[in-house]
Amino acid sequence: MGLHSEDQFCPAKAALNLLNQRWTLHIIFTLCEGPQRFNELGRLCHINPRTLAGRLRELEEEGIVLRHVAAETPFRVDYSLTEKGLELSELLMRIGEWGKRWIEAPAAERDHARIA
Repeated sequence: MGLHSEDQFCPAKAALNLLNQRWTLHIIFTLCEGPQRFNELGRLCHINPRTLAGRLRELEEEGIVLRHVAAETPFRVDYSLTEKGLELSELLMRIGEWGKRWIEAPAAERDHARIA
């Protein structure tokens, strides 16, 4: 018998399904550094605007990302992590720690590090 039966809700599987959507983890990871404007977020994540808008909308609906529109002319929109998103960012940092311990850098990056 596995961790769950097919007819029961599994929170871990639901979380993995949400986070497995393309670009979702990239966006959350980038927002760990602090609030970002739409275009800056797209540039940092290398995501086209249409895809970014869709992912941000989904993350906002899930309560992970907060969209803040500043009352300026021209208006400015910033995106940041909510409390729910910040808790998720802690998990991403732990994954990073795991990666440092267990995943070897590609040879080209190791060679570059030795030269520097």
